[in-house]
Amino acid sequence: MAADGVEKALTVRELIEDSGLGLTAVTGGTGLGRVVKDIHFSDAVDPVPYLSGESVLVVTGRNFAGDDEAGLRLLDRIATIDTAALGIAMGHYIDVVSPRLVEHAQRLHLPIFAITSTPVRTLFSYVYHALASGDLHRLRRTVAMQNDLLDLLIADAPVDELLAKVASLVSLPILLLDGTGTPVGHAGTRDPLRLAQRAWTAWTAATPSAAPMGFVEDDEGRFICREVVLYGKVERLLVTLAAPTASTEFADTALSFLQRLVSLDLLRRRDEIVATQRMRQRLLRELVAGTSTAEELTGWVAEHGLDLRQLWRLAICEIQRPAGTPRRQMTELEDALAEAVGTFFGDRLIPFLSRPGRRSISLLLPDGSSAVAAGSARDLLLVLKGFVAGEPYRVALTVGASAAHDDPLAGPRALQEATDAAAAAARGVDAHGLVLFEALSGRFRLLGGQSEEALADIARRTIAPLIEYDRRRHGQLVETLRVWLDHHWAIQPTAEALYVHRNTLQKRLRRIETLLGMDLQDPDDIVELYLGLRATQLLGEDAVVRRAPG
Repeated sequence: MAADGVEKALTVRELIEDSGLGLTAVTGGTGLGRVVKDIHFSDAVDPVPYLSGESVLVVTGRNFAGDDEAGLRLLDRIATIDTAALGIAMGHYIDVVSPRLVEHAQRLHLPIFAITSTPVRTLFSYVYHALASGDLHRLRRTVAMQNDLLDLLIADAPVDELLAKVASLVSLPILLLDGTGTPVGHAGTRDPLRLAQRAWTAWTAATPSAAPMGFVEDDEGRFICREVVLYGKVERLLVTLAAPTASTEFADTALSFLQRLVSLDLLRRRDEIVATQRMRQRLLRELVAGTSTAEELTGWVAEHGLDLRQLWRLAICEIQRPAGTPRRQMTELEDALAEAVGTFFGDRLIPFLSRPGRRSISLLLPDGSSAVAAGSARDLLLVLKGFVAGEPYRVALTVGASAAHDDPLAGPRALQEATDAAAAAARGVDAHGLVLFEALSGRFRLLGGQSEEALADIARRTIAPLIEYDRRRHGQLVETLRVWLDHHWAIQPTAEALYVHRNTLQKRLRRIETLLGMDLQDPDDIVELYLGLRATQLLGEDAVVRRAPG
């Protein structure tokens, strides 16, 4: 503030010499007294349509790197609208400003300064603050905008209302894109798909060095973009179509603040989603364990829109990847599968429970309800397979599904049925990689008609000692036996499936032989163990242990 109370205007000299930003005047003392009233970033061949008078233009030099003639044309063009100065972000496309450009700028009385170590965003923030400090109206407008947006967020307003508020404040269209460029929200535009395609194409084509302030351009206009990043991944992209001639300061401020609110909203909703996923996993685990009463299971699952006294199925979806696939890649596929399943059923408003596992996910879905028409379980699962295999997930599956049940206590039996069906699907029994339990031959369904007492006797003589050992020692002998049988007694594929060394696997198998007094080379013993394991899966481990003597 000047002594006479008149606001002191920001000049090029103050920006270069007094700001502490480490800027360098390439043209010496030329034009340092010029007043700065705005600042813009543009690498367009002709940026004049986007500039207002007495503005600082910031560029990376992309269009005149190694081409002095293009640089001279740019200087002549911006000089016609009394541009305050030209700032060049060094190190992106050029390292030294050509002497010809320096001489020509001096003749035009147009200052050029180099931006070396200072982030361009810091330069913009300095200019915006300097200009805003001389304009209380602008400051009040910004604070009012932030308060309005905070009130909407506190009121749990949907993101579309936040977008609409900002669009009305800046009188510009606003888009919210997901990590693939698909619009998930918009305001102020009648053609969001076309605008989204333009913005996404321009954004993905621009390198970080070419757009240090989040400005990107195409042949039709310029966009201001802000990435919403969660856990290192771009989850959303906020976009506004910048006005050709008006200042972008308020729009930039509004978009930056909106960026933070969208991040908070995503984090909050992600926490809600994670809590729901954990509850679904717990309920499905309770269902297949067989440890809860029918009334308890029915009540719990009803809260998620499912009626266990109506027909339902349990499905196991297994990821198809070659043996030896790195664990990190498998983890990415498992995460993609869980996300795809949630999106698939959520978009179709079909209630479900899910429980991710190693290389797979288990699903409980209605069969023959108002959500899924009778007899359509196979069709629905085929559509799910196609959805998961498509973009952006690209996960190949085989699927096995249990028979249809209407008994809340049929969880263990349904798990065994789905496991057998999934094994048949993985072996290529069905050309589509999808097998329903009722389509299996009789040998897979042998135990399904046995009484609980008969099943318990089979399990007691075989698997019960392994269950008790695992519970005392926190071991994995039952799981090891199951995987070993599923892989037809092959050591290396079993070790890879369990993520253990083959020596560790062989020690576990010897421990199984010792505990059970059986020979894992004897076909009769192997068949008995197979039947015992299947009986255990039908009854549930807790039921087997309760029935075991002693």
